[in-house]
Amino acid sequence: MKTTTLVWSILGAAALAWGGVGCAGAESRDDSGSGDTAGETGEMSEEALTQAVGSAAFLPKGNARSILRGAALFFFEFPGVKGNGRACATCHRPEDAFGLSPASAEALYRKTNGRDPLFKPIDADDGKNDYTSLRTKGLIRVTLKLPPNVHLADDPAATSVTVLRGVPPVLNIGLTAPYQQDGRQPNLESQALGALHDHSQIQREPGARLLSDVAEFQKVLFSSPGMYLVARALEKGETPPDPDPPLNALEQEGKTLFTNKCSSLCHSGATGTGSNIGFGQAQNLFVSGPRPPEVPFGFKPSTLPVRPYIFTLPDGSIAPCPLTQKKEPCPSTDPGVALISGKIEDFNSFDIPQLRGLRFTAPYFHDNSAATLEEMLQHYTALMEFLNAVGAPGIPHLPPSDYPAMLAYLKKM
Repeated sequence: MKTTTLVWSILGAAALAWGGVGCAGAESRDDSGSGDTAGETGEMSEEALTQAVGSAAFLPKGNARSILRGAALFFFEFPGVKGNGRACATCHRPEDAFGLSPASAEALYRKTNGRDPLFKPIDADDGKNDYTSLRTKGLIRVTLKLPPNVHLADDPAATSVTVLRGVPPVLNIGLTAPYQQDGRQPNLESQALGALHDHSQIQREPGARLLSDVAEFQKVLFSSPGMYLVARALEKGETPPDPDPPLNALEQEGKTLFTNKCSSLCHSGATGTGSNIGFGQAQNLFVSGPRPPEVPFGFKPSTLPVRPYIFTLPDGSIAPCPLTQKKEPCPSTDPGVALISGKIEDFNSFDIPQLRGLRFTAPYFHDNSAATLEEMLQHYTALMEFLNAVGAPGIPHLPPSDYPAMLAYLKKM
């Protein structure tokens, strides 16, 4: 059955049949036009692109040409923007399910001696041309403007702050708005434009059609045919089908455990991004350091830099730090959504991701601190025990005896 343009054929290096351009870094070009059209790339023919992503007959009717143009934009530098040589695929790599793994970053660094466009000082190094965080953890620097009521206790005059985050995978992205781990981008067009400014250092604005085209391409990237069918059903306002493939007994047991212990709290709904515990789309999973000392969490505490943040309330007073309940600076490796909203109640919270295709997208969490699915489950076990210990209502337990079945299902999603 013909279902989607991309599904599996594009998930590996073979997907880049035109010579691995997206994997090795963008091909730079400089069109003199305004950026209102895709332009002639001279780098990728439609025939080669079709070979990589499927024939136009597989594309949704009505926007196949836009998707094909968007694919070229994804794998090559945007025309006419005068950027730094990066493309979307520089960081969102097909072999990593359109994310970025530490292993890929390290291999690329060794292969190119650090000359690939991925290794730009604007966001890839740790200072003084040291790329340790990118090469060992797959982390890039993200610089955010501080809200007016948020200040750094160790640098009161600062108007921005830099945090280290992993590259979010693109699979199923059409179902997961808002975008970025702090939810700061409302749609794929604004997400692409933000990335062009923040990571590609563009000097010219791209035309609206270019942004629309690359968004259309991303909307046909799915982790499985089942997720494609979910997306199409949601578009039509229909009840989405179960996207799972046939499951064996152990996998079915894991699905039941996941439904009762994970979907019941956060990963609910057809897209797996809903929250049922009253705190909205963003959640604090106690991944950002420093963590509460009461419970040993599943993997080693973050070694990323900790900064002290001061949140000022409308009356001018300092907001109590959630970690101490005292009106004092609150330390964090990354306050997450609070850096966008300015709300202390969002401290250390992050947008709930969808989990389909999880087996392709290690490592996990916003700072890539869980190397494996097993470490991720260990963290949730400790987190749930901590929440139960402090009296949070409705929190289940996740004992290690649940792991075999849960892992079997997570690796099949």
